[in-house]
Amino acid sequence: DIKETHIKKFTIQLGFSCNMSCSYCLQSKAKKVNFNQEHCDKILDQLNNTDLSNTKIEFWGGEPLLYIEKIKYIVEHLINKPHHFVIITNGMLLTLDLVKYFIDNNFNITLSHDAQGQDVRGKEPLEKKESLEAIKYLYHNHKGRFAINSVITKGNINTEERLKYFGK
Repeated sequence: DIKETHIKKFTIQLGFSCNMSCSYCLQSKAKKVNFNQEHCDKILDQLNNTDLSNTKIEFWGGEPLLYIEKIKYIVEHLINKPHHFVIITNGMLLTLDLVKYFIDNNFNITLSHDAQGQDVRGKEPLEKKESLEAIKYLYHNHKGRFAINSVITKGNINTEERLKYFGK
């Protein structure tokens, strides 16, 4: 029961499915959970009876964009909107329409990308035209609400080179 507690951050673990195969991923070993409609409704029941004005709600996966319909369902059925939402994505499923949806619904968005060490993930979202267009749009139109996280690996240990990579 969360009615009497002020919540600063509420994280929703949607599941562990992912469209990448990062060699360092700890979640890939986790128990697979099917986040279903009943889970969405239980969360909404609790959150809709809570003051969320100073709360951020984080959506996690695996890759949370694999669960976009559940994310949209929760966002659209919240009565008491939170301070903001947070999502961290590998970027492979980003589209311009999806980015605009996130901006319109007060999301902070983080791209998880390993720059020149990206080969440990197996895929490169910056080579996918639709994803790159969405990421560029975020960069130019969502300043202060868009970030990039990088896991430091042997392939990208040099910070100056990593920054040049993202700058390019």
